[in-house]
Amino acid sequence: MESNAAILIVSGNRERGERCASYLRPAYEVTTATDVESARAALDREIDVVFVDDDLPDGSGEDVVRVLRGRDVRARAAVFTPSVPQDDVADRGFDEFLVTPVADDELVAAVERLLDLLAYDEKLRESAELASERASMAAGTAEESGDVEARYSHVNARLDQLEEDLRTIGGRIGTTGYRVAFRDIGDE
Repeated sequence: MESNAAILIVSGNRERGERCASYLRPAYEVTTATDVESARAALDREIDVVFVDDDLPDGSGEDVVRVLRGRDVRARAAVFTPSVPQDDVADRGFDEFLVTPVADDELVAAVERLLDLLAYDEKLRESAELASERASMAAGTAEESGDVEARYSHVNARLDQLEEDLRTIGGRIGTTGYRVAFRDIGDE
């Protein structure tokens, strides 16, 4: 467990927030917040993963996710809940849920799953951009800048690598991860 990922933990339960933060701090850059307003301020910096209580003193976890998405932050979010939710948390903007109290190994596994989703999303975006560039080059509509054949070869090699990476990550995120990864596609 070692990464340069930035994690935000938003919990009205200070003890839970600090316990989770202290467990993750040796491996991640962790920031804590206790409510929607302090989460809003924390989102001014680069964040990769957000863990948030379903209920907060000044709002809800969904309010934090709305702020996140409103700022076009590409972070992945999980909600802390006291029991298994009756609804689908993906419909509320979360990527997954964790029933409290959360065991340390569950927390780390959730961070890894959420970082996989983030990586999948980033690689998928890069693939789409490169596929578009390749199509422009193949059609002869790409702006001429240097050796087009060398660039075309580079784009193809990178697309092959991205395809392999996506297959590998896809194997880890599974069906639920795919559903969550593609949830926001219509919003862009």
